[in-house]
Amino acid sequence: MRGALRLFAAGLSAAAVAALGSTAFAGEEKPCGEQYSLEEQLMLEWAALGGDPHAQFALAQCALPEGAKDLAPEARAYAVKWVTLASCDAVGADDVAARDRRTRRLKAQGDLSFRRFEGLENDDDIDLNRKEKRFVEYREHKTKELMNRMKRLKKMASSEEFDFARAELGDQFARFGPLGRMRFATLAGCPQLDAPKSYVAAAWASAADAWDEKRDSLKTVYGAPEKSDWSFRKEAEARVAGLSTLDRATFDYEKQTFERYDDERLAALEADAALARLGEMSTLGSVEFASPAADPVATTRPAAEPAAITGDQTEGERNLLVEISSRAMPDAAPGPTAGFEGPSVTIATQYALEALGFMEFVNGPDNDYGPSTIEAVARAQSKSGMAPTRWMSHREVRDTICRAATEAGDPVSYYHVATMYLRGQGFPKQLAKARYAINQADALLEVKLLDRSSLPKWKADVYPKIRAEILAAKAELDAEWGSLPAATQASMNNWRASSEGLCR
Repeated sequence: MRGALRLFAAGLSAAAVAALGSTAFAGEEKPCGEQYSLEEQLMLEWAALGGDPHAQFALAQCALPEGAKDLAPEARAYAVKWVTLASCDAVGADDVAARDRRTRRLKAQGDLSFRRFEGLENDDDIDLNRKEKRFVEYREHKTKELMNRMKRLKKMASSEEFDFARAELGDQFARFGPLGRMRFATLAGCPQLDAPKSYVAAAWASAADAWDEKRDSLKTVYGAPEKSDWSFRKEAEARVAGLSTLDRATFDYEKQTFERYDDERLAALEADAALARLGEMSTLGSVEFASPAADPVATTRPAAEPAAITGDQTEGERNLLVEISSRAMPDAAPGPTAGFEGPSVTIATQYALEALGFMEFVNGPDNDYGPSTIEAVARAQSKSGMAPTRWMSHREVRDTICRAATEAGDPVSYYHVATMYLRGQGFPKQLAKARYAINQADALLEVKLLDRSSLPKWKADVYPKIRAEILAAKAELDAEWGSLPAATQASMNNWRASSEGLCR
């Protein structure tokens, strides 16, 4: 960070800063992008949101430099946001003064340094040191500049742009959780924000509710709320009580806008989204997984009934994919049971995730879509640049198995790819690709079994059983291939056998 910015943040007066010469520094009447690097400007924004007056003055000044007239729409929106925030903290409303009068008590009690506690009264018994007195003088000077800037901005920007800035600030503080809501509640009544009474009341009520809930879960950390003095709950109740019938009609909606980032609400939305995704995954006739047959000799399979979500969803959520998966590869399609209960895409997915390095097993895949598998799925999705979720769509399952086969050389995943092409599940039925995949599975597994002692115990135990299933599937494939007319075989062999083209 440039030295001048550090000096400015230390609270130098305007005259002292000017003495630094012509070097670019915070406080110049220049656009922000001409004074600061990206990192410096973002640091100023973060500090300004927290209430640092130096950062607020600096951003207001560079967002709307002296003499600036025709700002681009995005630059004007930026200026409205930061000049408004700085103005609200500098001269604010009674809410800000009440907050700061209360905060001044902590100066003596907690040995806090003086920054900006608004609302100083003549009879306030507060001892300012020389540096703090200089800051008060500096603040008064910058506040006058700020108010002049706000007057200019009011002439340049529309009321809609100010409304948008208010909504953006409210949204940004709400994302910070209970602390952010507390901070914005004390700003919501600022005249520069020009917020409706219902909006201000909603901001206070939302902050009070958030801290009631937080304190209930952290009683050993936070003390009891004030009962006789200024408190969030009392301030919220006073504002809600003062609403008209018409204002009350919009109060609930406004309050929800502040609460949309609650942890519990986000968790509920995530669960709903996951269940909705499961519903999509259960439709086996979808293009994503059960693709229509494309082979000249392919048989048309009837669409399966959607998998039902039954039982206690809270308890059974982990196993829902297992129910659906067992239908995705029907019983007619043999899977690597290897002592496990029935064929399942869950096992196939676990083998693939293990081969790709996203999970490890002590005793092998367990056919349980539990926490370990869920975490592995999330890691795999993040690695692919996708938003991590608890579940995989049919297409993701198919692509993961394919990657494990063709990129990691996993023989079990090659076997699963062969099964999909043989049965027409996940891919259109294509015997040529099925034969290539099964031959790869057989060859790779044979090599691994030659050095069985180097394998993890569970693989040494399971691989021979899977080898038997591979040989059985290979015999079935060879028999079906041999029954085809020579012309059909020739047309299928037009596919150029390769790992790269296997899953396309």
